[in-house]
Amino acid sequence: MRDDDLPLVALGAGGAFAAASLLGRTEARGASTGTPSVDEPGARVATPAPARTATWVFPVPDLGNRRPEISDGWASRRYDRDGSKVLHLGADIMFRRQRRGELVDAYPPGSRHGTAGYFMPDNVLALAAGEGVVTFAAWTARGFTVRIRHPEGWTTYYTHLSLLAVAPNQTVAAGLPIGVIGFDPSDRRRLMHLHFELWRGTSRSGATNPAPYLAAWERRSVASWTPPARNGGLA
Repeated sequence: MRDDDLPLVALGAGGAFAAASLLGRTEARGASTGTPSVDEPGARVATPAPARTATWVFPVPDLGNRRPEISDGWASRRYDRDGSKVLHLGADIMFRRQRRGELVDAYPPGSRHGTAGYFMPDNVLALAAGEGVVTFAAWTARGFTVRIRHPEGWTTYYTHLSLLAVAPNQTVAAGLPIGVIGFDPSDRRRLMHLHFELWRGTSRSGATNPAPYLAAWERRSVASWTPPARNGGLA
């Protein structure tokens, strides 16, 4: 097994998965019902890439030969509960179907597991994008949410998690599992995906398009993953 392969083991009574050999903590010990304190979106800022000497990791692992990708990106149009338009300040990450109709039995379009073009299996880990200190890890209106402060002033933000694997003030390494990907409880579709943001500084006013950075970062993998069998037992 390569160093960047993530072994899977059962986590908790619900059967969620985590890389136990890499975890210092397995699941949330209770949760706050508040939302993280972040600034309202402000002016976007142009920023240099995080230091090239540091290790940065794509925040969702490969599953076998399948690479996760951005399913909905920076500045796509969204609507708030009051109907007002808002900008998407990060990247939603899922797995693309390799051909039309692929895995629709296992991950039906219109279900919490997928759309016509993308899918997300149960029990997929979210990974720390870089070394840093966890500044927030708790339940919010958007699911479990994590913020990590990194050297040189960067912050990464992860939400729609179903379980936590880190705690506030914990130091994490790049690629360490921080939780299990779930869905946004406020989304009527309950579509499973990771919402990821990259901030310059410690607030959303410094949010920047993460796509160019995600494209350059290292990958981790779950080498043992295979798609579930189709109805009738055909792979």
